[in-house]
Amino acid sequence: MTRDVCSSLRVHTMYPTKAEREHVAFLLIKKFPFLRDAIGSGIGSWETAFKNRFKNLRKTGQKGVETSTARNHNNDMGEKKEPQPKKRRIEEIFEMPEGETAETCQEHVKAMKKEMARSSNRNLAMVKELMELTHSHRRQWFLKETVPISSFIEEYPALKTPFGIKAEFARILGRKNPVREMTETFQQVWVEKILAFAEPQQIAKGVVPAMKDALTENPSKKKGIEEAAAVLLLPRLLWEKGGSTEDFIKICTEEESLDNVIKQTKFPRIIGSGEFWDLDMLSIAVEGEVVLDLGSTSMAATLSLLVACYYVFNIMYPTKCSNAFFFCEAALLDIHQTAKKRVAVNKFISALKM
Repeated sequence: MTRDVCSSLRVHTMYPTKAEREHVAFLLIKKFPFLRDAIGSGIGSWETAFKNRFKNLRKTGQKGVETSTARNHNNDMGEKKEPQPKKRRIEEIFEMPEGETAETCQEHVKAMKKEMARSSNRNLAMVKELMELTHSHRRQWFLKETVPISSFIEEYPALKTPFGIKAEFARILGRKNPVREMTETFQQVWVEKILAFAEPQQIAKGVVPAMKDALTENPSKKKGIEEAAAVLLLPRLLWEKGGSTEDFIKICTEEESLDNVIKQTKFPRIIGSGEFWDLDMLSIAVEGEVVLDLGSTSMAATLSLLVACYYVFNIMYPTKCSNAFFFCEAALLDIHQTAKKRVAVNKFISALKM
């Protein structure tokens, strides 16, 4: 029964709002009164069942089909247009591995796509090796031509997984595991400092009290709650005039349409739903679609993957939210070329070290 109703809902969205779930639950018990809950409005258990069903659907990768009517409706709502992402200006040396040619790389790509199409038991070691062999070929294509990210990922589906993004980021920087390096540094060095600095700040008043309430109710989840609060606070503490913290991270309420939020996303950003310390959905989206579905990934690792996505997809940071990203480069990657020119970033790092 739940499966059939969810199939109907999925014609329009994979992220129905609470109001939409309640409406469908009401229609259900109206048609089948014997399914009404014994207490309350009679729809509570069904609304929860729909919520959990869609959560499972998203985890297993079943995509909703959006009708052209729904698509046109969203386009006609006068949504705020966001600036288009700009490419980084970088110079990379494209040296093909010995014995590799454009033709052999195309064969490697076919083998990778076939392997990534498997629903289980993928040979990730083989995928990683082939991604290594095709790295120069791939980067030359992506950096020298105008390639939509959706097309890039379609050609290299490993880049729609944390595994693939981590490995590609490591190749670009020439480091062993920069995502893990960033994650551990943020957890071990900066979370406590950010929270201590934020507590007396007016701009943090909506996050710090909520964090303390969550800690009181869930003391066993202290690390994850504090970590999530620190990530949420970071763009607020480094807020830039005319900017928006939502260019960095957007946590949706149940009344907001996740589908619309994702479609409106241009730059890579973290998107979640629920309470920031207990999210129902966590992902990184870019150019109108989810790139990484992160599930129960820690917020520190999500932050690291966000920075990695900007490198992998060769995108400049949003102009009005760049300080938070340059803090990550300087504090977590020890990359200071641009951060050292930013007074706000340097002052912030100095204040945290005091």
